[in-house]
Amino acid sequence: MSNTISQKMTFMLATVFLLFCLLAVLILVERRGVMYAGDSGANSLFIPENADVSADVAPGVTCLLIYNSSEAFSKEQLDNIEFTLNEMRVGYTAFDTHVAAEMPSFEPYKTVIFSTIDYENVSIEFMYELFDWVDAGGGALFTNTIDNPMIISMFANRLGIKNDQWEWTPQDKCIIVSDFLAGAEGLELQWSNEDSFRFGGNYKLDDSCIVHIQSTGNEGETAMVWERALGNGTIIVNNNDAALTRWSRGLISAEYSLLEPIVAWPVINASVFFLDDFPAPVPDGYNEYVQRDYGTTMEYFFVNVWFPDMIEISSRYGIKYTGGLIETYEDNVTPPFSSNTAKERIEYFGKMLLNEGGEIAVHGYNHQSIVPVGYNYHGELHYKQWRNMDDAAEALSELMRFSNEVFPDNPLKSYIPPSNVLSVEGRQMIAERFPQINTIAGINIDNIFGGSDEFGIDKYGFITLPRVSSGFYIDDDLFWNIISEVNLHFVNTHFVHPDDVVDVDRGAEKGWEWLRSQYAGLISWISEFPLRNMTAQEGAGAVQRFDRLTLNSTTSDGKLSLRIGGFYDEAWLLVRINKGTPGEVFGGTLTNVDGNLYLLKADSSYVEISLDGV
Repeated sequence: MSNTISQKMTFMLATVFLLFCLLAVLILVERRGVMYAGDSGANSLFIPENADVSADVAPGVTCLLIYNSSEAFSKEQLDNIEFTLNEMRVGYTAFDTHVAAEMPSFEPYKTVIFSTIDYENVSIEFMYELFDWVDAGGGALFTNTIDNPMIISMFANRLGIKNDQWEWTPQDKCIIVSDFLAGAEGLELQWSNEDSFRFGGNYKLDDSCIVHIQSTGNEGETAMVWERALGNGTIIVNNNDAALTRWSRGLISAEYSLLEPIVAWPVINASVFFLDDFPAPVPDGYNEYVQRDYGTTMEYFFVNVWFPDMIEISSRYGIKYTGGLIETYEDNVTPPFSSNTAKERIEYFGKMLLNEGGEIAVHGYNHQSIVPVGYNYHGELHYKQWRNMDDAAEALSELMRFSNEVFPDNPLKSYIPPSNVLSVEGRQMIAERFPQINTIAGINIDNIFGGSDEFGIDKYGFITLPRVSSGFYIDDDLFWNIISEVNLHFVNTHFVHPDDVVDVDRGAEKGWEWLRSQYAGLISWISEFPLRNMTAQEGAGAVQRFDRLTLNSTTSDGKLSLRIGGFYDEAWLLVRINKGTPGEVFGGTLTNVDGNLYLLKADSSYVEISLDGV
């Protein structure tokens, strides 16, 4: 009996001790933020320099790209089309009608792209040959409104046009009426603005045409993109000016993917969300809209309202945040660079971010872009300039020291340029003096400073992971950018700033609850895609793999065969199946994205997809 009582007492004391320890841990978490895991083999995210990868493969030259260098818009449009074909790993021949003595033969090609409007030096005989070639199984994409009365008059029936007399008409809004742009069916987006209307031809189409995008305007609806079967081949007409713009490359890729029975191209497959200026010192004082809606200070709002909401949204949708660390908002650009001793809030926010599976990246010692004296901000920014790169490097070193103190075992490896500005001198300095930084997360489209990045690897060896869109509220232009990148690279990179919620130009007047609902709606839409939620470093690893891929694809005997060069451990591709349905897959796994578009995870450098019903 006494032994039994003793055992019970021992068990009770042990239980009380365990509960006491648990309470102590909870108190520690409350006082210190949250415990977080250290760097768990981050190098495994990347392909080692001495890795055994598959040999490159030649894509095969299957596309004829016809353009006219004498047209005013020629270079910009040609650049966009060539970029898209290169990203899709399509081998092509570019042919300039302005300098050519005679037109080429269609015989070696599977597809033809016309990047021209007036068809100078393109004869009627050549167009007859084109449509006969399409009828026999070729695919032709017209990337512009066809502004040639003779061609429209002679070949209207083959293009699916009922009226050979047409006029330029405004295209106000675009309505995406099919699923050929993944995730976009049914969307209505603003196409023109009050200052500049965009135009297309007011063609009337016959019933053989499949309209993918139509527009509204003062003179009624016009078909902006349509598809027509001609015999065994396919014609796509792009009756708008989208090919002129860099942010419509996803439209070009989607149109091109309709030209053959099955088309595959490598993609990144990553969704990355950035929190710029976070963690950073919390602003003091009051804000008009925060005070109006919550009756409290900025500090209380960000700590107790905004950040918990952001964590709840990330948990709901499984996204990961990459925060851009700022040590101080002082604008000092000359040594010495003092340490921020008020680090409790930065430590709390950062550890919470890491605990949720996120990442902390370099944003800056302060929020001054790394640019030399004389850099032209074009009147858009009023930042200081660094008298030399030694000072800028010293400031970054202080940030590295500060981060190591606050977040030990979590080295900073990604760099987010303040205000999306990074000079050539600044990029070179980071490459030379901070070799641990392997990723630049700049901006994808920059019409002001010209520092735009593409997804890939730059000449300094940085993996470039540009951010495509920003803000809690997304206007139609930014939404189009997102749609485009999802359909070309199958990637999403979006960033928000804490101060978006207190800036009138970014929607502060509508209040945080409205902005939060808009933001959650965007993430809900993105989450419908089978995209991998990643941090910046994980996304950089995906870009590194994508950048080195080459591809050769052939279709015969009812199957698609893919040979993938530069393959290391996995590769991702989008596959459009226009004829038949996918059957057995060897060497990979298919997941439906939307309609007849699939995501392929390749587990080897050779993949076969059998096609049923072909």
